[in-house]
Amino acid sequence: MWVVASLHVLLVVLLGSSPEVHARQESFSAGRWIGAANFEDDTGDLEHCTIAATYNSGITLALGLLPDFTLVMVLTNPAWSLHDEVQFPLQLAVDHRWSKSVSGMGIAPNGVFVCIGDDWQAFEALRRGRELRVVAT
Repeated sequence: MWVVASLHVLLVVLLGSSPEVHARQESFSAGRWIGAANFEDDTGDLEHCTIAATYNSGITLALGLLPDFTLVMVLTNPAWSLHDEVQFPLQLAVDHRWSKSVSGMGIAPNGVFVCIGDDWQAFEALRRGRELRVVAT
């Protein structure tokens, strides 16, 4: 179920709309990145935090952090043609700080969902790194 919830979170970021109304949403930006922290209506607890950027290549990278510190990622590109829920191996690497083998899941027609998990080293590498490499293996 958390995969569906985290996928929904990132798709909202990528598509820019959601039928949900949050008690509080704090938007922010940093360079070409735009993001938002969303909080629960009744408690004010963090619901999710997302950030996304589109690159000259046409790829949009979105990262999401869930309340249990699960880190998720979605990559989209209008030029891709993918099938829903087809899984394939990926290798992620940030500079020489961190790398991890993960499973990507197709989101038709042009997206890939990746659950990085509650990997604090991944979070720090993404936070401080300069280059993220995603390679289909």
